[in-house]
Amino acid sequence: MDSIDLEHPRTEWVFECPHLQVQWEEPEEAKTLWQENFADVEFDVITMEYDEDTEHRHWERRKNDILLKAIARYS
Repeated sequence: MDSIDLEHPRTEWVFECPHLQVQWEEPEEAKTLWQENFADVEFDVITMEYDEDTEHRHWERRKNDILLKAIARYS
């Protein structure tokens, strides 16, 4: 989805809706499977944000609900 340097293995969960609409957490079963194989696995959520004023859409990456970066912009 984007070309950032990844220092650690990570799981990425992608939702084509705004971050505030995502009422979801990574399932414990999936989290456990990843952690068994990669002790330092990171967890990112990528969401599609939409600006009603400009009608532009863009992807955003978050870790622990903190915005890391806007990824790509679409009109």
